[in-house]
Amino acid sequence: MNGNRLFNFFAYLKDGNVKRIPLTRELQMRLTQGFAEKLNVYISNETTLLDFNENVHYNPDEDELFVIENFRMPQEIINALNNPVNLENISEEYYENIRAIFCGGQNNENYEIMFTVFDSKKIIKRSRFKTILLYRDGTFTDFENKMIVIEERIDVLFRNNNLYFRSFTNAKKIFGDLLNEHYREATDEEIEEFSDQLFGDSIPKEFIDYRTRKFIFGIMKGGIPEVRRVIQVGREKFGIELEITEDGKLAIPDNKRDFKKLLKLLNDDLLESPLTNAKYETNSKRKIS
Repeated sequence: MNGNRLFNFFAYLKDGNVKRIPLTRELQMRLTQGFAEKLNVYISNETTLLDFNENVHYNPDEDELFVIENFRMPQEIINALNNPVNLENISEEYYENIRAIFCGGQNNENYEIMFTVFDSKKIIKRSRFKTILLYRDGTFTDFENKMIVIEERIDVLFRNNNLYFRSFTNAKKIFGDLLNEHYREATDEEIEEFSDQLFGDSIPKEFIDYRTRKFIFGIMKGGIPEVRRVIQVGREKFGIELEITEDGKLAIPDNKRDFKKLLKLLNDDLLESPLTNAKYETNSKRKIS
């Protein structure tokens, strides 16, 4: 990013539209400096980059970031950076609909955009039991308008057509359904396909919840392993009593607890220590080979 260039700041709304946040030059300079400093800390030559699609269930450390390559940034955001003066300024009526604040520009013909998640906690407004006092010229006055807070924090970075983030939850808050292809819940149709391929029978409805759907989506994305191998590993390594049906499919466990354990096995969330042979369930794993 050109160090002499000031960032323009924008509000990305829940309906996909973008509004400009007009700032005094002094404030714009201070925020530009603040975000530029945060950018140098957020990603550097020492940052370890992890392919999100291969490490969905891993919780990154402070020196690690997920990356989704070739992310298609919404055109409204690109247009805002290219033509900020043509945008309507943000006004109070839109505050409740802001999903993120962003700033940035172009760097060697590639866009570099920093996003900060926005929620209702960042709106300061007068209420029946709260009066906002504004200090000006030695006197406090009653401030009746709403105010917004811009945190000097980067939740998501878009650079060279790649999306970088540490928390998928925050990335999802900003980009919503645009991230569905990378991590989402399995649909009813996908669950039926999963059942047909692995069990040859329908999964009981009481076994299906949002966590089950996420497991199934991840398993389908990675590919369903061979049934006899599943049974062998489940029995020998983790003590899971699994049975095979007459038609060569896997029998559905009798209870939800064992069914979830089977899904964890299929999703590589059951691990064995090569040194101690201790068995573990994990909600965070990083693929290293």
